[in-house]
Amino acid sequence: MSTDEKIIKTKVGLLKLSEMLGSVSEACKVMGYSRDSFYRFKELYEKGGELACPKNRVEEHVEKAVVEIALEKPAFGQVRVANELTKHGLFVSPTGVRSVWLRHDLETFRKRLKALEAKAAQEHLILTEEQLRALERAREEKEAHGEIETLHPGYLGTQDTYYVGTIKSVGRIYQQTFLDTYAKVAFAKLYDRKNALVAADLLNDRVLPAVLRAAIGEHTQQRISCSSKLMRVMMGFMILCHGGQKLFGLLDGEGHPQGLWFWAGMIEFVGGSLVALGLFASPVAFLLSGEMAVAYFMVHAHLRFWPILNGGEIVVANCFAFLYISAKGAGAISLDTWIDHRDAVIGSRARER
Repeated sequence: MSTDEKIIKTKVGLLKLSEMLGSVSEACKVMGYSRDSFYRFKELYEKGGELACPKNRVEEHVEKAVVEIALEKPAFGQVRVANELTKHGLFVSPTGVRSVWLRHDLETFRKRLKALEAKAAQEHLILTEEQLRALERAREEKEAHGEIETLHPGYLGTQDTYYVGTIKSVGRIYQQTFLDTYAKVAFAKLYDRKNALVAADLLNDRVLPAVLRAAIGEHTQQRISCSSKLMRVMMGFMILCHGGQKLFGLLDGEGHPQGLWFWAGMIEFVGGSLVALGLFASPVAFLLSGEMAVAYFMVHAHLRFWPILNGGEIVVANCFAFLYISAKGAGAISLDTWIDHRDAVIGSRARER
């Protein structure tokens, strides 16, 4: 379909739209024409049909010149473009220039610069001083308004606090928002206060995990998750064995402990079982981490300073391993997750009733 055919089809569409809406004004408003143009199109259409409808009033070589000068001198407005073309013997009104710009999506300075950049990149053009000045000015305006060019996702982010509203018995509610300036991806979280701690919490809880997933990939993240679950089960089982040695004499243990040894055995046997099953895993792992720390300072620390020399390196490793499990949580494959899921299902069914 040629350009003239497209223009004729648009003008015929204006006439048909007015019939469908039953209002000339509404049809002109939708299609962007004046009522004077509508009645002129209608008169010509009634006399000679579609072929009689006016084609583009600007000749093809004039329209081409308008587009060329829009890219050559993107800072020129429609009046200056019309004057510049008049100097070369091409006559077109400022309104005609704007009509051409609209057809080619060049009606704003920013759009003309964007088209110039695309053409320069595609055809490897050497830009003139005037074009370079226009591009530089646009870049400076972007920076003055806080617009910064970024190279890839995660290159630069912006974070701010917004007041959302007030909830009775809770107080003011604030939203911490982080925006990736390249990908235009946003993260948000609600808080009942605004300070540096909640700003850091948003980064640690939402932003950094998302960046990590994007950086290392979902499959690697799943492998890390499976490894942490396996670590929880094995650490729980190993400390359970230590408790069994102390309490029941299993695995060549002494059994029948007294005093603190009895309580240490109870914590290790019961706590190890709970951690391995993933039941109350975080608080129990924290308790076991504390028990390992107490055991190190009571049994090993007074012998030599370095754990490798006083025989306490395994106790120290266990202490930090259980501290990690406490912070990480039980994970998806655990009794804690199963109980939470069951409670959610029961609550959902109760609400439906």
